[in-house]
Amino acid sequence: LRDVHGIGFGTIGQFGSVSAAGSVILGIIIAKVGVFGRPMNALLLTVALSAVALALFATGTAIIWFALAYFTRGAYLVAWSTMYAALGDAAPERLRSRTFVLAELLGGAGFALAPFIAGALYEQSPELPLIVAL
Repeated sequence: LRDVHGIGFGTIGQFGSVSAAGSVILGIIIAKVGVFGRPMNALLLTVALSAVALALFATGTAIIWFALAYFTRGAYLVAWSTMYAALGDAAPERLRSRTFVLAELLGGAGFALAPFIAGALYEQSPELPLIVAL
């Protein structure tokens, strides 16, 4: 955001609070709206909103679009919780602990490798890491 759109560090920091607010509001919606009582439905919503956030980051040109991107990015934080709830429903009881460990292992590997891959992609084009993530 700073390199491509010249947005100041203070504003980018404030966007972090917008993301946290999005996560809280989405968590409340999931808890209160009956259709999201099924973990797979909640997971679908959070993953879809995470994709919307990436698309907004990649295509946005104005502050309001980036604020909306950060707000919907809050869904990514909620997606991990909904994923574990969905895994708990889907995995047989005898395999549940292995299922959770595998999810953590794969998620951790992604978090460890993503910065290296994103850095190489960013050198080609600032939008490329977001497009590849979609």
